[in-house]
Amino acid sequence: YSLFPNIVLFRSLGYPYAYRFIPVQGNHEATYYDFMMFAPKPANGEPIPETRYINLGPDDSYSDCGAFAPWHGQIYDQDADAFALSQAGLRDGGDADLMFSNYQEVRIRHFHQTLSRYIDEAPAKK
Repeated sequence: YSLFPNIVLFRSLGYPYAYRFIPVQGNHEATYYDFMMFAPKPANGEPIPETRYINLGPDDSYSDCGAFAPWHGQIYDQDADAFALSQAGLRDGGDADLMFSNYQEVRIRHFHQTLSRYIDEAPAKK
């Protein structure tokens, strides 16, 4: 559920959310990271609440920002901590080919192979 090159969408029972990564110009080792949570339009006709924007610095915690239940913030803190480890792994991953989303890429490849087969096959005789 990623939109190459910089958006990852998540569906959940409670609400959908998305990660967006924007490169920092002139610094290939840094990125801006947006974490967006979406809520449904109020069913009772009340106005849609104002968008709430919280700017966290590199050393700030989701758990401590006041926007989440502590357990919920801990999950996002864990995700954010994993970004640096993932980046380090990508840099030091050796010589093997890298595939970012194996399942989705297989589906796309299969679609194109099937479409090519349909186009290349001679029409059925009546």
